Amino acid sequence: MQLLRENILQHNRTNAREERRHSGLLLLPKVQGEYRLFQERLAEAKVDSVLRKKRKGPLSSAKPQTTFSFLKPETVKRGAVGEVLARFERKGFHFRELMLHHITKSEAEKLYAVHRSKPFFQELVDHVTSGPVVLMVLDGPNAVDTVRRMVGATNPMEAVPGTIRGDLSLSITANSIHASDSAESVKKEASIFFPNLD
Repeated sequence: MQLLRENILQHNRTNAREERRHSGLLLLPKVQGEYRLFQERLAEAKVDSVLRKKRKGPLSSAKPQTTFSFLKPETVKRGAVGEVLARFERKGFHFRELMLHHITKSEAEKLYAVHRSKPFFQELVDHVTSGPVVLMVLDGPNAVDTVRRMVGATNPMEAVPGTIRGDLSLSITANSIHASDSAESVKKEASIFFPNLD
């Protein structure tokens, strides 16, 4: 009886060793797969490290900024307001101010005062006062330059497809949207419509 008990215990120990060995072998492919994944992530981290050293600052270093823009009467009339606003939202801009407004002649003359001596001045004034517009003040990283790039070239025939003017306009005067070209312009132009803007 004692001999039988010892044989059973010995058999159980052998089976337990075999099971541990076998389960270790089963885990081997999983461990190897995790090791490969670890190596891939390590390689990506090394590439990221090199890229971080090459750029001048962290990715989040873009300066928060405010810009002014408005959708011209033809954009409102054609029902393209939602499409343009959605582009700005998808890009990550925050609308600080958003207002449907009918620009007066006085406001238009202040807005385009820099063009007063040019032959197209009156055409600009007449156009932006011809119907309601959507005024907006947007906040976001490098807002002035980013919005200008999204808007595209003043002449829609030269604007790249994918830009607002490249996709939605055919005329230089009726070119869908106006966007301030500098931080100074933002202050001057936005204050015409939003005098209490800080």
